[in-house]
Amino acid sequence: MPFGTSSFSAWKKDPWDVHIKPRQYTALNVLGTDENGKTYTYSKFAVKVDNKTYDIDITDAKLVEELPQSKFRFSPRLFLGVDLGTTISSPKFELMPDLELMLFSYGQGYPQTWEFLGVGGGYEFNYKNLQLIISPVNYNLGKHIPFMSNLFIGPSISVDPHGSFSVLGGIKVGL
Repeated sequence: MPFGTSSFSAWKKDPWDVHIKPRQYTALNVLGTDENGKTYTYSKFAVKVDNKTYDIDITDAKLVEELPQSKFRFSPRLFLGVDLGTTISSPKFELMPDLELMLFSYGQGYPQTWEFLGVGGGYEFNYKNLQLIISPVNYNLGKHIPFMSNLFIGPSISVDPHGSFSVLGGIKVGL
């Protein structure tokens, strides 16, 4: 790669004449993810002089990934789920699809590890009525299952218009 020119003339007051050619430096960093979910990078560095590009070998490059800290946050989010359980006053099996709004979460990033305080409505098939449903906490089981990063499980409590309470366990997905 040409650097420029220099000359020496002993008879001049300033004997050295240096001319450095203009340069354009280019760095390219590619960040990717392989089929197994592992992150990789590669880097290229080049210098352009006189409209000609010269690739420079990189002997050492590092990837440093900084993940956010886990924290508790207000992050309302809708969940669609199915709960199974029993009525407390007259023990009968219940199956209830529901739609809930989870108000709080805890974790590093999306999707969160924990979701807290879900409030919503469900339809109870045995009694054929709508119910208010409250889910105190849900855990993201999907973080441990391939291709299912958004699958939550947790307990719920429901109440129908007649005041009957139910204890339920359910599975939910975030919308």
